[in-house]
Formats: sequence, structure tokens, C-alpha cells
Amino acid sequence: MKKYILYIVFVLGFCSCDDMLDLKPEDVTPEESVFQSASNAESALMGIYHTVYESHMGTAYTIGDFTTDIISPRGTSIYPYLKGEVLVDDSFVQNFWAKAYSAINVANVFVSSIPKLAKYDESIQKQHMAEAKFLRAFTYFNLLKLFGDGALTGNMEGLGVCLILKPYSGEKYDANDISPRVSNEEIYKQIIGDLKESIEDLPERYRENEEDYVENRGRATSYAAYALLSRVYLYKREYSLAAEAAKHITDKLDLYPLANNMGDLFAVGNDGQEVDIDREHIFAIPVSFNGGSYMYGGHNFYYQNKNSFVASDDYKNSLDQANDKRYTQLIQNDTDISNQNPNISTTKTTKKFTNEDNRDNIPILRSAEICLTRAECLARQNGIDQDAVSLLNKVAKRANPSFVEYKTSDFTKPTDLIDRILLERKLELAFESNYRYDMIRTGEKLFYFDEELIEDNKDKPGFNKDDYKHYVPENRYVLPIPQYEINITNGIIKQNLGYL
Repeated sequence: MKKYILYIVFVLGFCSCDDMLDLKPEDVTPEESVFQSASNAESALMGIYHTVYESHMGTAYTIGDFTTDIISPRGTSIYPYLKGEVLVDDSFVQNFWAKAYSAINVANVFVSSIPKLAKYDESIQKQHMAEAKFLRAFTYFNLLKLFGDGALTGNMEGLGVCLILKPYSGEKYDANDISPRVSNEEIYKQIIGDLKESIEDLPERYRENEEDYVENRGRATSYAAYALLSRVYLYKREYSLAAEAAKHITDKLDLYPLANNMGDLFAVGNDGQEVDIDREHIFAIPVSFNGGSYMYGGHNFYYQNKNSFVASDDYKNSLDQANDKRYTQLIQNDTDISNQNPNISTTKTTKKFTNEDNRDNIPILRSAEICLTRAECLARQNGIDQDAVSLLNKVAKRANPSFVEYKTSDFTKPTDLIDRILLERKLELAFESNYRYDMIRTGEKLFYFDEELIEDNKDKPGFNKDDYKHYVPENRYVLPIPQYEINITNGIIKQNLGYL
């Protein structure tokens, strides 16, 4: 039997009574040794979580709000992503692809090896396999959103990504592991299959103590799988199934209650302070618990220093600035920022990511999103639906105590209700890597403003900001497949059409 090498990552928060999440690589162990005990296997499993984190940091996350009116760039560093001018050898594209498939490979090792090699309790074996399938599905979904040509516009026959379900034959990828891209439909089928199978063996929670937010929210649970499944079905436009999956969460808002204080959802801990994951989060990456200099820095969401991008005026002006907590609690004042750029010191931005070391916990799935997912799907199925209106009211009222709740009679036609729910998603989930994909799936055009020209011309007579608005070519809504992958496979892996 071939030996696959696994990087063993000891995670104290998951594997001991210590509540510190320490993701430091400690050792390299042959596969046979990994699966001799539950503790060894669980430590290796945390390597998948860690690699998923690495593949989901920096631009891989923030690009979910690029080419929208939520953010404004500062400087030109993100312009290639805004304009759809990303090069086929772009370093971010290459790194994201490599990290994502690295996580998928280790997940494949677990799924294929546990039935053959594991020597520990079968119920824990099933749980570990379920966690690996959840993380594999999550990673494939991230790949599909960014590279699947037409995956969000209903083109199920378009080229998705490479579907690899077996471990690489050695320590790393080689020519024998070549797998061509398959259709978006096939990738969706795999994602959905993994999630549905994982639900059967994932626990609802890992610790009965609900105060243990790190493990119950930072690790895959059956509720996290239902929440992700609802998002996948929504993006695939299977609204009935999305509503059904979301109901598993909306029926359990006692476990995932909407936070009264929205600042608690994005609490900041500096100087090594650990920050709990609020109960509204269904699944999050607990970065604030990753102490030590070995953590490759933080998540690299550069909102707090305001050098790369900030909250746009359009977004801030769309909020009730006197009453909406998304403004009063989550748009930071200049005095809140310790590392200000004097050239842009008057610019306010989001307070969701303000840790000085970029170690804010990363929200992935929270109950407010799932409420709005179910509301949207019910409205698309049933028209002006009372349950859809109630869920919309629940999220909007939490954010703004002065909000006057809607009645069904306030909406003339179903599209009015759907549009209002989509607006609430935009306001609620801003800066959390969602809006770009919502725009694509609902047929809105991606765009950007030429901020440099706006700055140069804003004081001139007849200035109109819309004159500096540009649309991204639709064949550039997805990223290019890394040219390196095309080269080493002699063209077996095909490039996205917009980059030929």
C-alpha cells in the first residue's frame, strides 16, 4: 500500500482541555501511523481546517465584495481584480488554486484511508470522515465560485474545476494525477453529495456547554452543513431545496440567535486577546485563537489600515446612520483606528475586521444569512409570502430598532419583496465575501469606479460620478485558471474562455 504523507497539526483547542486554537505544524507522520488512534487522526484532521483557512485568507475572501458598490479602492493594488484584468500567472490565483487542492487532497486521504486503516472507535471514524467531506465540499464550492465558467449564472454545462476524489499518488501532485475540468453540474453534484453525507455523521455540537463557542462554531457540525447546503442550492437556483435546508437553521434560532449587539459579532481582541465566536455564527474560522508568530501573519483583510480598500460612501449612505447598528456599531470612527494613513484619515470603513494583527475571527456562515436565504427562496416560490416577510423583518429589526416592520400588503408584486430581501442581504452581509456572488447569480452587472479620475475631477463643473463607472466583461466574472496548471498538463486542463 502506498504511503501518503500527512502534515500533523496539533490543535489544542480541539484536542485537549486547553481552549487555545494552536495551528502550528508539529510533525510529519506516515499515513498508517495517523489512523492508529483517534487523537492522532484528529490532530491530522486539523491540518485540513488549517489549509482551508490558508486558502480562504486575503484576496480569496475579500474578492467577494470586489466589483460592487460596497467597497472603494485605495491605491491601484486591487485594480486588476476590479477591472477583470487578472493575468493568467497572477500569484494570488496560483496560490489559491494550490492551497485549495492541497486541502482537498488531505480530505481525500481521510475519506479513502479511514475505512482501510483506522483502528479507533467507528463512530469517531464516521465523524472524522464527515468533517473531511464538509471541508472538501466547502473548498470545492469556493473554487467553483471563482473559476467555474457560468457556475453562478445557471450554465451547468460550463467548465467547472478539476474533480479530484483520490489522494495524490505521492507526497505531491505529479503528471499521473492529471484530472481535466468537469462541468459545473458535476462539481455541484459532488458538493451536494458530500454535504448530505456529512450531515448523517456530524454532531449537532461538540460540547454541551454552549459557552464553548470555539469548538461548536469553529468546527463542522450538522447545522453548518445544512447552512452551507442552503447557500449552495441558492447559488444553483434550486430554491425549494435551499429553503428546506435553511429551515433546519431558522427552526433552531435558540441555538443560533441573532446577536442584539452587532459589535459582539465582530469583537476585536488586540495584544493576543482571544475573542469568543458569537452564538449567531454557525461556522467561523477562529483566527483570534491562533497565537504565535508562526501563523503566517493574520488573515490579511486590510480594512483597518485603509491602504487597499474601505467602505464606500454608497454603502454607508444606504444605511440609516442615526439608528442602524450596522452603521453605529460596525462603521468605525477614525479614532478607532490605531494605524491610520494620514492621507486618508477622514475615511471611515468597516469595523468587522480591525484587529491590528489581522487576527479577527472570520465569519463564514451565520444565522442572519440563512434567514434571508429562506426568505428569498420562499418569495421566489410562493410570491408575497408571510414567512418570507417575517424573516426579513427579523433581520432588519435586529439591525435597526426604529425599523417599521413590513406587512405583506406593503409589496405590490413578488419581485418587490425579493428586491427588498436582496437589499437586506447586501446591507447585512457586506464585507463578508458574499455580495459579488449575489450580484452574479441575480443577473446584476459587476462594475467598478475609477477612483483616481473621480478624485481628480470631483470639483469640476458638471461632475457626475456615474461617468466614471465601468462594467466588467461578463467573460471575466470568473478568474483565469493558473497558466502553470495548463502548462504542466499539456493543455488537458482548459483555460476559461475569457482568458484565451
